[in-house]
Amino acid sequence: VSHDLRAPLTSVRLTLEMLAEGTYGQINERGKGLVGAGISSVEYLNSLVGNLLESEKVESGGIELHYHDTTVGALIEKAVS
Repeated sequence: VSHDLRAPLTSVRLTLEMLAEGTYGQINERGKGLVGAGISSVEYLNSLVGNLLESEKVESGGIELHYHDTTVGALIEKAVS
């Protein structure tokens, strides 16, 4: 499933990156903004796919979790970094 989702996303990203680099000719500023937004969206989708795969590993027991006490401040600090 991972490959089936990531392969087309990679293809779309590469095409958008080539557009941004001017491989197919120059694009105007609005086009550059739209291409940049498209690249960001593809990156976000790739991140979601990764998160789904990690969730599946946790549910199936493929990842061992280690629990320990912490503070809210420590969690916020880690999230910000």
